[in-house]
Amino acid sequence: MTRPRQPGLHDPHWYEATFAERFIVEMLNPDSGIQSVTMQAPDVRGIDDVVVKYHTKPTAYHQIKHTRSGDTLSFTDLTSERDGASLLHQLAEGWAAVTRDGGTSETYLVTNRAMTVRPSSTGINVGEELPALAAFWPWLTQTLATVGAIDEIKVPDEWRTAWQRWLAQLDPLSSLEQMKFLRSLSINASELNLPGLERATTARLAVLFGIPEDTAERALAQLDHHMRKWATSERGANVEITAERAWSAFALGGQEMVGTHAFPPPAPFFPTRETFLTELTTLLGAATGGVYFLTGPAGCGKSSIVSALANRAEPVVDLRFHAFKPLTPYEPSIPEDAGRAVTAAALWGDLLVQMRTFFRGRLWANRVPVRNDFLLDDPSRSKDHVLRLAKILAQERLEPTRIYRT
Repeated sequence: MTRPRQPGLHDPHWYEATFAERFIVEMLNPDSGIQSVTMQAPDVRGIDDVVVKYHTKPTAYHQIKHTRSGDTLSFTDLTSERDGASLLHQLAEGWAAVTRDGGTSETYLVTNRAMTVRPSSTGINVGEELPALAAFWPWLTQTLATVGAIDEIKVPDEWRTAWQRWLAQLDPLSSLEQMKFLRSLSINASELNLPGLERATTARLAVLFGIPEDTAERALAQLDHHMRKWATSERGANVEITAERAWSAFALGGQEMVGTHAFPPPAPFFPTRETFLTELTTLLGAATGGVYFLTGPAGCGKSSIVSALANRAEPVVDLRFHAFKPLTPYEPSIPEDAGRAVTAAALWGDLLVQMRTFFRGRLWANRVPVRNDFLLDDPSRSKDHVLRLAKILAQERLEPTRIYRT
């Protein structure tokens, strides 16, 4: 039973977006070879819905035709003129434009409609018959692989009139261009509907990151949120979605933090501590590694010293972790939620959140986990990443990465 048409619903737009998300998710697999994904590519007509650029393969241009009502895709749908041009003509015109300077491309017509399986005589002259697309298209693709020129194609007698209608839509192209275009064209019919496409994208995301599907669903929601910019005029001139942009889109930011660690130094800073602060800065600045202990009774100012080190114009401390919120003259008592951060998961998870700030713009390149829940709350995995990234950071800056923990 088909659903009645409901004009105004945004199913086609979300279908395009989710179709693009499949490639965006796959792009995060280094073996995919995908360089970027663009929705509604500018300066491209007829094949601009989803453009996938590869590192070593021709760019793939996808035109999406979604339906909510169980419609089919017929020979007539491809060859009948609407708004001045047929769908086949638009595809050919788009292909010609992107290959005009000698480039190569693959052209895809993607739809959740099924190809017609019965011939049709609707909308044509009496006595004529148009073939079922499910029969005509496989025949044409197989035939194109066996001939060297368009004129060598031997058309079944019952399809001669239909063949002329088909070729008429390719008039702007030369005979050689017609061959190249038709060989580049793929018609992907009977694709998944919107819910199926969402499930498939979620499942692939779960496999790539090794996470449960409910976690993948939440991550896909983050990607949906970024589509509001990537698929609208808000994107400006930055139209290509790269692996780095996609990877960063999953990040949750500071909301993953369990504890509070970025405390400012007290003001005014006690003058009696300035000498010790200078000596400690010199000591840490000259250090090439190792572990240093800062000891003293509770409330003597250890955390204040570290906050001062971290808040300098050139910070001496890179990452901070406080298992308990430090006591201050303004907050002399321990808060009720004390102890939330006294776990290994909190320690390494919060440090990983802070570490991401040093790799903004290159998270994917350095395989920085963008969400702690992608690590399944395993502190050993978070620890491995923190230490690995700390080493990379130290090598880049030619100085140790300094982590403070209390």
